[in-house]
Amino acid sequence: IGGDSLMKFHKWVKPEVISAYTTLLAAGRNGYTKEELDTQAQNLMTNFGTKVFFIEMPEMVISSNAIRSFCKVQQYDAIQTMVPETVFRYIMEQELWKCPRN
Repeated sequence: IGGDSLMKFHKWVKPEVISAYTTLLAAGRNGYTKEELDTQAQNLMTNFGTKVFFIEMPEMVISSNAIRSFCKVQQYDAIQTMVPETVFRYIMEQELWKCPRN
């Protein structure tokens, strides 16, 4: 997940359940400092037992928030240009974020 999602993870539905079954891989993004992300990771560990590992990768301008927004307004062409074809098909087939099937 991106740093922006890490900072909001405590607001996700059942973060304690997600934390019990997963380890989060987080990439810094959206202007958060390493110290802010480290503090959030520690807070999540304390409150939910969340294990967070940070990964380094080039910053991407694509976000799940943007994809969800395009789904809401049915701009599927925009989504298709943002992700690989297999990911696009999966989003559409599984109706992620309420995208209807093509």
